[in-house]
Amino acid sequence: MTNDLIPLAVAWGARCTPAYPVKTVRKTVLGLAEKHARQQPKKMTPRAILLPYSCIEPEAVEWLWQDRIAAGKLTIVSGDPGLGKTFLLLDITARVSRGMDFPDGAKCRRGKVIFLTAEDGAGDTIRPRFDAMDADVANVLHFEGIGQGDDVVDCFQLDRHLAALRETILEMDDLRLFVIDPISAFMGDIDSHKNSDVRRVLAPLAKLAEKENIAIVGISQLTKSSAQSKAIYRTMGSLAFVAAARAAWAVAKDPDDDDRRLFLPIKNNLADVNGLAYRLVDGRVEWEPGEVTVSIDDLSESAPDDGPKDEAKAWLLGQLEQGAVGAKAILSAAKADGIAIRTLKKAKKEFGVASKKVDGVWTWFPPSQLVIGDETVVPEVFKF
Repeated sequence: MTNDLIPLAVAWGARCTPAYPVKTVRKTVLGLAEKHARQQPKKMTPRAILLPYSCIEPEAVEWLWQDRIAAGKLTIVSGDPGLGKTFLLLDITARVSRGMDFPDGAKCRRGKVIFLTAEDGAGDTIRPRFDAMDADVANVLHFEGIGQGDDVVDCFQLDRHLAALRETILEMDDLRLFVIDPISAFMGDIDSHKNSDVRRVLAPLAKLAEKENIAIVGISQLTKSSAQSKAIYRTMGSLAFVAAARAAWAVAKDPDDDDRRLFLPIKNNLADVNGLAYRLVDGRVEWEPGEVTVSIDDLSESAPDDGPKDEAKAWLLGQLEQGAVGAKAILSAAKADGIAIRTLKKAKKEFGVASKKVDGVWTWFPPSQLVIGDETVVPEVFKF
């Protein structure tokens, strides 16, 4: 455009009295064009946003369930089908709806819960279970779907409807928990086995949890175990499900008791805490007192034969020869010496080794007597 203006300016300058020199006219036009260009706003380009940590205030973790389920974070609960994962979350939901203490004695602040499920009927299954658990059902909201007015027009999908969910949450008072059962059913049009796809969906979900300070718990399944497969790699779909969560828990069957369920940590980036045990009795979750120190990976090991079990018995006798020993110390030593924890637990049960808390620490105690074959061995022989 500047080149087009120069001939016109030169012609205009020639008609003036006295005439403007061509060189002067050209210099003036080019100078004005350069000044105009400097005044134009520059095109914005993306840039990294950096913030010194001196400007970031340290914050304590806020918990829905102390050390187990954090507020403002994403948590995953995995397990084999039919073990009662949904029952577990129904129990947690019921406690939040009434502000009832959690099974380990942790305090629970009363609030609302959104329950999103693709597997059980709201009226014939979920509501009767909530009633059996004494939930305040006015505080529990069944997620029907995405709609306009009162009409449901679409099934909720995390990859498409997160903004609509956030608008609803902003209108609610005291929402504490959002349960997604199972989370794989609501991922939308992505490949749940691709890390990049899963992260693309879960990152905004985790951000929503943080911004609105609610605990989001997704239920998943564990794939079939193998000798080389740790639980952290066995959550159904991509590893990104566990990676995106701040804590991941497993529900497993006690190998020594078919009716006993174990709630065990797969990972916990926010606290160091052991598992718990419970049973399903008459439509309710009945929790056992005390913690469970067994690892979920120990339960994945193949059943031991008599050789490893006998070795574990002999090893355990040596550990308890001088008296009671802390459970963590025994389990750590067992792993270091190549003793499978599941095998060790069987030896412990057969020997009648008792475990109880002493000053807040779980401790294993030598048995009052041992029966080896047909022989009863008194404690003094082994210096118990």
